[in-house]
Amino acid sequence: MNRRAGDRRFVQQATDAQGRGTVMPGQGPQVADALRQQEELFRAKFGRQMGPGDPVFFDPDADEPVPLDEGTMLAEIRRAAERMPDPRMRAYLLAFAECGYMVTEANQHTFSAHQIEAFTGAVERHAR
Repeated sequence: MNRRAGDRRFVQQATDAQGRGTVMPGQGPQVADALRQQEELFRAKFGRQMGPGDPVFFDPDADEPVPLDEGTMLAEIRRAAERMPDPRMRAYLLAFAECGYMVTEANQHTFSAHQIEAFTGAVERHAR
């Protein structure tokens, strides 16, 4: 974990004084592609470039850029999982919706052993 701390190639996680967690994505190609897609959706919806204060995941039904409600986002993830032809990917998406986070090789260093165990357990349950 300490080897990857501060390394922008990997996901970073920080907690502020109030105990709120922030996750900063790594700079891998999948993350860059996903962010580009979100920027394109933002530009198409609001007719301008995304600014530093704008939410990356926004409510597509709102007239102004506001963050997507967590419940709505998790429901959409569950719907996407049900359409997923790959059963392993479906299990990962459902585990993400259940736990609120996804553990991957690139970000596992940011989670406790308990969090990793909870996520992998959820994946296994949903893979059955």
